[in-house]
Amino acid sequence: DMPCRGSAMTISHDTCGARAHRCGGLAPKPSPSTKAPPSPAIASQPMEAPSAPITAVPTKVVPTEAAPTAPPPPPTKTPTAGPSTVGNSQLAAGDVCFRFCEDGSEDFVNRRQDCPEDMPCRGSAMTISHDTCGARAHRCGGLAPKPSPSTAAPPSPAVVSQPVEVAPMPVATPLTAASTTAAPKTAPPATLPPTTTPIAETPTAGASKLTVGDVCYRFCEDGSEEFLNRRNDCPKDKPCGRGEKTSFDACGARAHTCGGSDRGSGRSSDGGKVSAGKGTSLGATRFLSFNVYYKELASRVVGIADAIATSKAEVVSLQESVEHRERILDAVEKATGQSWSLTGSTASACDQACPWTWDGVILYRSDLWTDLSSGVIPYGGGCCFSGELRGLSWAALQRRSDGQGVLVYATHPVCCQGDHPVLSAMKMATDDMARRQKEYGFPIVLMGDMNAGYHSKSQKFLREGVVWEFGRLWKTAITFHDAYAEANPNDPDKSTIGDYPVRFDYVYFQRSPLSLGKPLGGSVWEGLPGGSDHRAVSGDIIIKTSG
Repeated sequence: DMPCRGSAMTISHDTCGARAHRCGGLAPKPSPSTKAPPSPAIASQPMEAPSAPITAVPTKVVPTEAAPTAPPPPPTKTPTAGPSTVGNSQLAAGDVCFRFCEDGSEDFVNRRQDCPEDMPCRGSAMTISHDTCGARAHRCGGLAPKPSPSTAAPPSPAVVSQPVEVAPMPVATPLTAASTTAAPKTAPPATLPPTTTPIAETPTAGASKLTVGDVCYRFCEDGSEEFLNRRNDCPKDKPCGRGEKTSFDACGARAHTCGGSDRGSGRSSDGGKVSAGKGTSLGATRFLSFNVYYKELASRVVGIADAIATSKAEVVSLQESVEHRERILDAVEKATGQSWSLTGSTASACDQACPWTWDGVILYRSDLWTDLSSGVIPYGGGCCFSGELRGLSWAALQRRSDGQGVLVYATHPVCCQGDHPVLSAMKMATDDMARRQKEYGFPIVLMGDMNAGYHSKSQKFLREGVVWEFGRLWKTAITFHDAYAEANPNDPDKSTIGDYPVRFDYVYFQRSPLSLGKPLGGSVWEGLPGGSDHRAVSGDIIIKTSG
């Protein structure tokens, strides 16, 4: 009755420290000798924070100094629960039930099955991480560890009360959308069978240099092979990476190798058979949505550019490009030998104070298209690097060859707070689309990491134009084709992030009241270079010419 789980809404690869999975998913309770109560900051945290509709950010916003994400606590050298084998003994609420430290600083633990049935193993709070080391280990019942009997000191605030996601500060402006702070994410771990043997750490770096094709990173959750982390021993021009598999378990054939993602040739789900116009926009036009993952992006710019070049797209939306969008643009031009440009941004207090927001910045081939007008509509309650500020990017592009126009929209709604903020953002976006379509008369493309699966009400709203959700009716006259889903009706919700079982990334072509044209297909791209935690999604269409 207390299965092994991570706590609350954990979305994580690394289940180390406080994020280890525990029987029942809760943190350890105080021993009989201490009366310390559970920490309210963790014990009372809901799985989903309700989001009240809010409006676009006003022009005068005081910049924050917060980083995109708070740094994780340093790894501890003392295991909170040593190497464990399922069945040795029953765990109690708060005991570590799952932990994985990628640096080998603590022993691997997988005792999900030993948690009480009513206290499943869970990670704490809204953890979004690969590494579940130290304070991020999963525990039975999912709560953080309590003080030991020998001390009356409260749990460390840095570990117990530090959330990955912060509740939003609503503001009042004309455009309505819900907002909550969200840190960029990686995929949640799949539920895997318990291990019977703890992972043995192997030397990390310095033993000897590796060559192209050598295994540089391996993690087998079932303990069938030794843990290996020798990323730093690969040749500089052949970094350690994965091939076409994106998975929590990097075991056997899925182990990472030197050169495994070094400027590789990506493969789309349809084989990339539809060309992107073969040098002319009068053929099929390919649109690409790609969450490039903000973390350590500076070192992955060239790989991201190679991914875009491989896709043969003409118009691209990048999410989480943060302050590196200009560098990516330069690298794309070098990788393709083509002329590319970024669409503009709307000046605001946040734009002036910060180099980026959480938007869907739009890149396009400027030898084929011209930017008539473009901007970013900020929404959410924050600014700068808080993660609360989201942006709806838009551009009115006109094709040079025949004058045909298209309104391109792109965004990246808040993560991990349920569908309400996403649905609110989609309603705000379609309201803006309706206004601009009257001005320009162009059909619409919408792209982005929507942080919602195909079957969610927010995405159904875009396809069908009307849904009943959260006690109200949501309506829009603008509806869309889902490029990938219509080309793959038997698998419309194909995963685009790690092993997470739903699709977050989309390319939408307008269906009504204006039609963009004839959709030819959509693809999820496996194995693109660049090291993102997301897979890119593309849509191909023959754009209907005016008249």
